Amino acid sequence: MHGAQAKVPKLLRRECRCKPRAFHVCIVCRANLIRSICRIGTGLKCFYQIVGNGDDPLATRGRWDNKIAHGWVVLLRISSGAREFDPFFAAAEELGMSVFIHPLEPIGVDRLVGPDLLGAVIAFPCETAFALASLITGGLLERRPALRLAASHGGGTFAMVEPRMTHAWGQLSSLKELATSSPRELAKRIYYDGLVYDTEILALLINRFGVDRLMIGTDFPFDIYERDPISRLDALGLSAHEMDQCSFLNAERFLGL
Repeated sequence: MHGAQAKVPKLLRRECRCKPRAFHVCIVCRANLIRSICRIGTGLKCFYQIVGNGDDPLATRGRWDNKIAHGWVVLLRISSGAREFDPFFAAAEELGMSVFIHPLEPIGVDRLVGPDLLGAVIAFPCETAFALASLITGGLLERRPALRLAASHGGGTFAMVEPRMTHAWGQLSSLKELATSSPRELAKRIYYDGLVYDTEILALLINRFGVDRLMIGTDFPFDIYERDPISRLDALGLSAHEMDQCSFLNAERFLGL
């Protein structure tokens, strides 16, 4: 991803100065691309596009297909569940793509007290919860049942928000109109990486969303990366098969390998 890493931050800085909005990053890959990366050990060549505020370059399928063979880094300027992104997610579902959601330029950093890095430490998990909630309340997960989605950082704070959403869905007709399935059931369609730095939170994710939904996450090479994710999984007392699921089988299924 060296080319994209060099280009995207400069582009983001220019965009964010003009429009101080939250961004979500959707990293989109084909299974055969992942196989080739694992086989030859090369960096992932990415194309990138900022989408939002009425600008939807992915609405034209031809423009999508011209570049999808190499993968995309798609920067969503507004909530991931917004209807204007339907063409993007529809194409991803139809083409059998894997979509990994990660926060970038989150909202709320102006309310944090301390160094700038607190945005990544504290605001990122909250931004991810907003993104996942919007995928449910916007109806995307019901409209796109075959779409393979994964969320970074264990879904951020979403595991704490989901029970409140599920309870409200069961009590309020206005929320039931948004989805025929409960938020809990819809959340079980998403994969979650295990980058939460805590064994009890890993157990919560497994109990809440299923052992078939958890994948290893490390955040390498950033300073706060998880040094020993396998030891955290070992501490859960999983069966051999469950350990294989969390270590690689779930990731293979998410990536379509």
